[in-house]
Amino acid sequence: MGNAIDRRLIRHRIAIAEELELTEDTEIDAVLENISSELRRCWSLLRDVNKAGSEAQVYRTLKHLLAKRGQLDHTVWEIDPATRALIEDHHPDGPCALESSPTSSKRLRQAAKAAFKSLEKPKRGRPKATINYAQRALSKGLAEVYENATGKKPGRSVVVETHEDTDSDGHYHHAITFNEQGHFHAFVSLIVSLIPRQLRPSVDEVTRLGVEISTDQ
Repeated sequence: MGNAIDRRLIRHRIAIAEELELTEDTEIDAVLENISSELRRCWSLLRDVNKAGSEAQVYRTLKHLLAKRGQLDHTVWEIDPATRALIEDHHPDGPCALESSPTSSKRLRQAAKAAFKSLEKPKRGRPKATINYAQRALSKGLAEVYENATGKKPGRSVVVETHEDTDSDGHYHHAITFNEQGHFHAFVSLIVSLIPRQLRPSVDEVTRLGVEISTDQ
């Protein structure tokens, strides 16, 4: 999957550069590398979605980790990517903090505690619908790539269109559709098109979530 991602990025190098209005080769290379990292991260989470894809499972994993005082530095590498991603979301050093550089035990435990507190205690019975950590990670990653490359916060532009349609009885009526547009949406659409069809998330959802996460930061 990794080599396939890089090949697709190289083939679409010019289109990505144009979408982000980049002209310098060094800037384009850096953006492609960052996008590759985000897509690999997304793929890693998708592979493990059956292993730990629900809040309940992540809650139990974090509770087990925090119970082992003094062992977090070692056991954090044995857990699933979904739980690691949530820890990184609450790490003071930001995304990819665990992979990019050594982190102190104190900061790691603080991040794990914050991640644990962000989850509700699972109720008895069957867990609620799974949280799509892969889509959330991709939304956050692409929002950061876009903002770093353009210097602009990701935004949404929704166009309302009215057209005539017919119901089951053949009667005409006016139908309203809401279409996502805008520079960030176009960028997300291009990147999502590089993902294998059966794994592609919704472009509109990735755009919406990316804007929400960027606004909250």
